[in-house]
Amino acid sequence: MQPEFRKALGNSFNSDYDEQPRYNGTIGDARARPLGNFSDTAYAYLHKNILVVTVDPFYQEDPNKKISQAGTVAMRITGYQLDWLDQVLGEGRKLPQVKHIFVQAHVPVLHPVKKSRSSGQMMEDEEKSDFWKTLRKYNVDIYFTGEVSGKIHLTAGVRSCSPSYNSIHVSNQSFFSTCTGAPQHSDEG
Repeated sequence: MQPEFRKALGNSFNSDYDEQPRYNGTIGDARARPLGNFSDTAYAYLHKNILVVTVDPFYQEDPNKKISQAGTVAMRITGYQLDWLDQVLGEGRKLPQVKHIFVQAHVPVLHPVKKSRSSGQMMEDEEKSDFWKTLRKYNVDIYFTGEVSGKIHLTAGVRSCSPSYNSIHVSNQSFFSTCTGAPQHSDEG
């Protein structure tokens, strides 16, 4: 992702009307946003008794260097963004008011996911990734993800859907269908 695009995208979501960043505070002793390229697109904040953390999986070393099967961008949380995530989750777990931790990113980590009308992108190394290991280390409650789709049908007042597993209860690795809420379990990782 080009730096100018990342900054513009981050500013559109993460700045107030005066174009000041919304997440400039701290979580314990950790900054609410990482330094460097991801400072505009990754952030953390407290809402009541929940720590919400958003990470940016669109990793790019150089726009002209192929680093994955997809090309110049790989889906990974690494380096200083991973270090920041580790600090934020560690500090969040120390805060007595934090009862739940939610982490969100654009791509799924674990299978199964519905790939209809989706690129099918997944986090590199999936449950073996340092990202997933960090979520497990801090007993993150739920990982929310995009990049998957599900259809919801209303027929004669009866709701049915094609499942889309885009929220994962990290501590026991249950997959919750956004349509039914029915858990499925994984024995992996």
